[in-house]
Amino acid sequence: MAALLMGLSFTTPGARPAAAAPTLPTYLLADMVTLDRAYIAALAVTSLEKLEPSQKSMAILVPTWQAFQAKYFGANPTDPQWRPDFDAINGMIGRADEIVRVGAGLVAAHDELEGVRITLMDLRERNGLAYYVDHLTRYHEPMEAIVLAGKGKTPETLTTADLEIIRSHLPQAQAIWADVTAAPFDAALFGFTTEKQAAFQKQQGAEATALSQLQAALDSGDMPAVIQRSVALKPAFSVLFMLFGDFDVLS
Repeated sequence: MAALLMGLSFTTPGARPAAAAPTLPTYLLADMVTLDRAYIAALAVTSLEKLEPSQKSMAILVPTWQAFQAKYFGANPTDPQWRPDFDAINGMIGRADEIVRVGAGLVAAHDELEGVRITLMDLRERNGLAYYVDHLTRYHEPMEAIVLAGKGKTPETLTTADLEIIRSHLPQAQAIWADVTAAPFDAALFGFTTEKQAAFQKQQGAEATALSQLQAALDSGDMPAVIQRSVALKPAFSVLFMLFGDFDVLS
């Protein structure tokens, strides 16, 4: 286990990470990328409620997670939450796999898997592990709140509370998206080809534009546009996030 810890710096448990990111071993980051390729694919296809792709994705995610867990479960004894987090993730993936095996209620499987990325983000942040996808995970919460507030609404059914949700979450979404675009991104680590990098940059720009358009709609008081622009935050983000999953193996 000592070999796993060589070159890996951890912050004090519970403390915020230092401003300067620690030097990370390539194998740890590479294993996180491998896990995310399997995980993001499963997260996406279960949300679409497609049984066969969901079963294929879980058949890949489960052993990928088991290998990651076996390698890193005991890697950080200085963090008392490290092993409980691994146990929690193991439970989420296990329950999602059981649901998919039964073949019904795939949305419930998706909901179980949602917790995995939050738990991993918290684990990495707590230990000062910089990982690009966590910026996207952090953005998802305010973005989703805005989308749900506008989804299916008309100017007549958009309530004052809905509008307040949109107004209050937009500054947070804008600030986090600024972090998304400014964060260092290692295309080689994530295996991004030139074409995939171009798609990555295109969707980053599209999401920034969508945020600006929503702000403009709010400033003008154009309620039909507010509704339309709120819901329009999701497509570009979803495409960008899914670039980090491996969907080729599911076809």
